[in-house]
Amino acid sequence: MPARDFFRLISGSMAIEDVTGVVADGDDQVRSEALATIKEFREAGLLSEVEKN
Repeated sequence: MPARDFFRLISGSMAIEDVTGVVADGDDQVRSEALATIKEFREAGLLSEVEKN
C-alpha cells in the first residue's frame, strides 16, 4: 500500500525539512527517492556541510 514519506536531513546545526514528502510503494522506492533527493540537494549546494560518502 502506498504511503507518503517525509525526509529530514540533519548535519550539526543544519536541518533541511521535506514538507512535501513522496508517495512510495515500498522501502526500496523510499530509499531510491531519498538518495535522489540527497543528490539534488548536493548538486544545488544545500548539503555542502555534509560529508559525501
